[in-house]
Amino acid sequence: MSATASISAAQKHLTDSSLLLEQQRFDNAAYLSGYVVECCLKALLDIDGMPSAKELGHELPLMAGSALMLGYALAPSRSRYNLVPTPDLDRLINDWKPDSRYEKENTTSQALAESRLKGAQAAYEQIGIAMILDGTIQTQYEAHH
Repeated sequence: MSATASISAAQKHLTDSSLLLEQQRFDNAAYLSGYVVECCLKALLDIDGMPSAKELGHELPLMAGSALMLGYALAPSRSRYNLVPTPDLDRLINDWKPDSRYEKENTTSQALAESRLKGAQAAYEQIGIAMILDGTIQTQYEAHH
């Protein structure tokens, strides 16, 4: 998956997570927030010499840790997209699991869903928006015009 496609997916998941939170669908709002971070990190790690997005799987701690350091070494210009830790983002990276989609309904509190959404927003702003603004990736609009 290209960096452009990954950021597009991140934006879609961020919008859906926000809408689900508004509708008090906390389980799915929190769940999709993890995919926002995953897609942002995979966009950042779309570098020759890196494992593919599929090989990286859904391991946010791996992607935000050693894989990111390797990515910066292989493509030093990518280090300008430094993922600045926030408490919400750190908790999301360390605690989110894709298998949460199988948990029974109503297991996620509003506070946790809000925290995860804040973490997702931080990742999207630091990586997705930054990559769009500096022209590293194209928006869907730019790609069609």
